[in-house]
Amino acid sequence: MIELREHQRNGIQTLREGFRKGYDRQLLVMPTGSGKTLTAAHIALAARDRGRLTAFIVDRIELAAQAAETMRAVGLRCSVLQGANSQMESEHEVLVGSIQTIARRGLPDPGLLIIDEAHVLHRAHADLLEGYSEVPVVGLTATPYTTGLGRCFSNIVLPATIAQLVARGFLVPAVAYGPSRPDLTGIDVRGGDYVVAQLSARLRGGAITADIVSTWQRLGDARSTLAFCADIEHARVVAESFAAAGIPADHVHGYQDLKQRRETIERFKRGEIRVLASVACLSTGFDAPIASCAVLARPTRSLTLHIQQIGRVLRPHPGKRDALILDHAGNVEMHGMPEDIAIGQLDEESKTWRARLPDSKWLEPCPHCSKMLAAHVRQCSCGFRPTRGNRIGVRDGALVRIDEMTRASLRRLFQELLGLASDLDRDRGWAEWIYREAVRQAPAKSWENLAPLAPSEETKRIARAVRLRYADERRAA
Repeated sequence: MIELREHQRNGIQTLREGFRKGYDRQLLVMPTGSGKTLTAAHIALAARDRGRLTAFIVDRIELAAQAAETMRAVGLRCSVLQGANSQMESEHEVLVGSIQTIARRGLPDPGLLIIDEAHVLHRAHADLLEGYSEVPVVGLTATPYTTGLGRCFSNIVLPATIAQLVARGFLVPAVAYGPSRPDLTGIDVRGGDYVVAQLSARLRGGAITADIVSTWQRLGDARSTLAFCADIEHARVVAESFAAAGIPADHVHGYQDLKQRRETIERFKRGEIRVLASVACLSTGFDAPIASCAVLARPTRSLTLHIQQIGRVLRPHPGKRDALILDHAGNVEMHGMPEDIAIGQLDEESKTWRARLPDSKWLEPCPHCSKMLAAHVRQCSCGFRPTRGNRIGVRDGALVRIDEMTRASLRRLFQELLGLASDLDRDRGWAEWIYREAVRQAPAKSWENLAPLAPSEETKRIARAVRLRYADERRAA
């Protein structure tokens, strides 16, 4: 039988203590690459010893086969309930099923429910939990940031953080570079993230595609690389751009024939493909430890997506010393590095868990080599030492691209700064100061009666950069 590591054993023990305390629905938070499915298999073993059938619920076809393989590897008799691929055994001890098939066919009476990728909640999940309200539930996720999780789970179990697993050698450290950031002016936000069609058109329009290839050639060190893109067409363009430069590349997406997609992924794992571009089908459930570089070509406001993408390259592999993140999307600067993001406490009002990033960990690219540095770092590994006046906040075009911004977008920036001032209990003068420092000009006099708008993450980042630069100048003085 496959032995568990300390953090996996601790997670199971903490779950047991939670059940004894009356927490019938618990969320087990384990980083990508930390062995969630193996841990779940041992939970199912313990349930079997108590005479209980475990139902392991997945939300994607590929995950069902992977989970069933792990369950059988630890000695469990396993059935699979997944459309035409269903395989039922008469005396099964665990049933692995897709939520879509279970919603249609139902379940034999389980004694334990384990919900994989619990941050992806469908209506079918809610119906399942309602139908088995007396059955204990364990949710598995690496990213417990989905609004509404607190309505489904009453206790959070965190046996180890990414930073702890890196320190123990179970994951590799990440090194990030922020060589460029696309102009997202005018891109709408719906459902909490950028509108994909608008985003893809902007990115395919030359905003960063060519730079992705040249940057990879300079920094990528010919590593096996995953490129995360906005949509299928963007992934195709990125793959073709690499191929045109003589770099073996291809792309995969969820609408491909399953056999074709698997063959392409196997070619990547064998090293025949150096760069594999995708949209979302590599963000969860994809296991290729050979990958040691991630190209972030898709800007996202989703912390969950950000962590899932970087997590694909953190698994250890022979000869792999670290994971290289080439961030062309501004995601690291917005969300931070995964090992720096702590899991927040349950927010009773919004019924979700929120991430926390310490102030000292906010990142910005080194003006010399583009390596992402924490705000408190005073010298980059390239030897560059930030001094008064050369922080990111004063580099032309790095904070706000004035030459590309229309008067309407400048006006909106000022209105969002007014909204941020209100949120922070600051006066109008504070918003005018941030605007003046950011764009090197005063607000137009005709804007005196403009109404405040809710600040975007980009506007918050601009204000934070201005304040960091001001603090540096005060210290230098």
